Amino acid sequence: MIKAIRNLTLAAAACLLSLSAPVLAANQTLTFKAPPNALGTTMQLQNNGVVTVGANGLVTIQVANPIGGACAAGTQCDYTGKDIMRLLAAGFQMLTGEPFSISWDGALGGLGNAAVKPFAAPCAGTFSKLICTAILTGACTTGPTINVGDITATTTGTAVSPTTAVATLASANETLVFAYNDTIALEQTATTSSCTAPSYSCSANLVCS
Repeated sequence: MIKAIRNLTLAAAACLLSLSAPVLAANQTLTFKAPPNALGTTMQLQNNGVVTVGANGLVTIQVANPIGGACAAGTQCDYTGKDIMRLLAAGFQMLTGEPFSISWDGALGGLGNAAVKPFAAPCAGTFSKLICTAILTGACTTGPTINVGDITATTTGTAVSPTTAVATLASANETLVFAYNDTIALEQTATTSSCTAPSYSCSANLVCS
């Protein structure tokens, strides 16, 4: 009877892990964001000993794939998948694979070349899409050209040039990568001229890696 209960418990745990854990590449590194009450604390993990949650609130572990396999030397390695569940149960948010967005709204046609709306990257990741549209009509001789960029690395993605027609989308698929805490941005990359009244809304989607 005890053996049967134990087997049932193990099966349930395996099911929970399969539902909650991400699809992993071989020896993938996962980044987790700590809840506010865990900043600066230490946490006991199943296989890695004690890890400290730094001031940035990030904890990074490597997960052996397949489970039971090996990880690179010197990494915080989760050989069983239990650390993933332990962190999630403690309120940590897994950033790896999580999307987020940055946006820039306003009279962008009146901005000079090289104007930026900067953000601090909360993780290492990749821009995936940029979309802009006019939200208040007007006229421009030369309208805005907006791009995504990593100011720290001085790299840019694929730009879009929205028209002054309301709800007409200008979009581009992006592949620009950035590192954790890089200054990333939406950027004005052309000199506008004779813009009267139009207002724009731009947003870029990003995915943590």
